[in-house]
Amino acid sequence: MATKRRRTVLLALLCVLLLAAPFMMALEAHHDCCETDCPVCAHLAALQQVLRGMAPTAGMWLGVAVCLLAAGGLLGRREEEVLSPTPVRLRVKLTD
Repeated sequence: MATKRRRTVLLALLCVLLLAAPFMMALEAHHDCCETDCPVCAHLAALQQVLRGMAPTAGMWLGVAVCLLAAGGLLGRREEEVLSPTPVRLRVKLTD
């Protein structure tokens, strides 16, 4: 149980850091650069490269999330709303 909780906390921390990365880049874009061996510029370049590498994966997961939400909308409905009423579904007793 503790390992599952630790894994969840680490995953949440990773998500927060990845969502905060573009904001950090925007804040540090106009820093006082010393032009040679600037650690902030090196960090920003590395961060840009990581974010560019993640873009195709993020687009794929966004598509999966949209499909799951659409499927969840259909699956979350009651059977009567999705399926057309038929005598069998309505449990009609057919006697002559």
